[in-house]
Amino acid sequence: MFENNYIIDIIRDAEGYKFVVRDISTNVVKTFNNSNYVIQQTLRDVSNLIEASHLVLYGRVRNYRDGNFIFDLFKKVIFVILLEQNLSYLANANGYRIHYPDFSYYAATLYKFYKVFVNPNTTLNLQEFILIIGPLLTRVNINLTSKELVNLFDIFALNYYKAIDYIYKMRLGLISTSHTQTSTFTQNNTISRDNFTKKGISRNNKPRLY
Repeated sequence: MFENNYIIDIIRDAEGYKFVVRDISTNVVKTFNNSNYVIQQTLRDVSNLIEASHLVLYGRVRNYRDGNFIFDLFKKVIFVILLEQNLSYLANANGYRIHYPDFSYYAATLYKFYKVFVNPNTTLNLQEFILIIGPLLTRVNINLTSKELVNLFDIFALNYYKAIDYIYKMRLGLISTSHTQTSTFTQNNTISRDNFTKKGISRNNKPRLY
């Protein structure tokens, strides 16, 4: 990490969770005293995105088995990603250039947010988490059009079924974790909507992973 580059993180003190900025030595150089406001603003951002496309989105949700479950997870992943983006914007506005030394730092930050604000009891590890959310990582932003958001949901749904199938096989020992290729899913950003099989793709014999 270059000097004067920083990362977003989260800590917990006696007052609860707070967002912070860390320097290259992992020292906390700034604490966001408006952490709750940032959370509420991010929730509004997610709501605005969804509401702008809700009719088309809900129509797409009905095309998938477990569609409501996947859609709920889709919204929560968007929240986690936008939360980091909003915090980065605020940090930059205060003179702290957010630049992660490599992808693992960014992934760890999102994973922490997910465990704190979405599902503290998740059994997903970091690698499994990234397998599931991979297609959204570089595409989510508050300026998505309705068409882009609907297309992202389709991509997310298809990837979700592929990811849980892969994770399920890893947990059974059918795939060695040492040979897991996260990039297979995180770089899957060019799937055509014509490739979706929708209801036919559901793996009802696989457990839901959250």
